[in-house]
Amino acid sequence: PSGKGPRVLPVLCGHMSRHVHGDDHKDGDARLDFVASELRRVMESRRTLVIAAGDMAHVGPAFGDAASWGRDERAALKRADESSLEAICNGDAEGFLEGVRVERDRRRICGLTPIYLALRALGEGVSGKVTAYDQCPADSTGGSLVSVAGVIWQN
Repeated sequence: PSGKGPRVLPVLCGHMSRHVHGDDHKDGDARLDFVASELRRVMESRRTLVIAAGDMAHVGPAFGDAASWGRDERAALKRADESSLEAICNGDAEGFLEGVRVERDRRRICGLTPIYLALRALGEGVSGKVTAYDQCPADSTGGSLVSVAGVIWQN
């Protein structure tokens, strides 16, 4: 061992809003294809630990919704998040993105791009397991929430 730590390749990415809210679908974006394929190429040449960080939902008045999120809305949010997490655990990048597109990103998932790109880079052989899930208050009344989850992927 040389005493050097592992190499780190940080990838900062913006939101895929034009792919969620507009008529552009990711298939029409060569940049996404390029980034995913280059990440995959780098990962094939060495042992790799991929960390995709980003919250899931941002809902309630603090994020622009008209009404607070009560018990029924929280239960619906959990079901929607579980659906996203199922696609994430199954390594289904396109299913994850399509679920967000169908709802037009109503949950405002800020981790959409890093999770999507990580799934694309990891490829179809990846599978995951949810290690934690919670909904955290995001305002003083508890009517706004941020949902968070942890998933461990394995190839």
